[in-house]
Amino acid sequence: MKNISHKYLLILCALIVCSLEIYAQKSYNLKIIANENQKSILKKYSYKKEFNDTITLNSELNNLIYTLWRDGYMAASFDSIVKKPEELQAYINTGKKYLWIKLKKGNVENALLQEAGYKEN
Repeated sequence: MKNISHKYLLILCALIVCSLEIYAQKSYNLKIIANENQKSILKKYSYKKEFNDTITLNSELNNLIYTLWRDGYMAASFDSIVKKPEELQAYINTGKKYLWIKLKKGNVENALLQEAGYKEN
């Protein structure tokens, strides 16, 4: 009797695994939506547009944001993400570009710099 119930349990587990495998084969398309000004910014960046799973799709979204941050678009983010059966629409806002500057000691006294917490790397 126990042998039969183990067989049914094994068959049930196999069916569940097979159904998950079939579901995982679904592909997703990524569509990034931006306003006209931001479209010209995004043309400079390449990203994948077709994915086999949502994990790699989300990773690609994160990579795009990290790349924008690295390039000075510190306010870049996705305003909303709409998941449809075979497409994910991501509404992006790049924000304005910030330019980086490097501070150096100038004509400020060392005591004042120390009090302000300035450390030269």
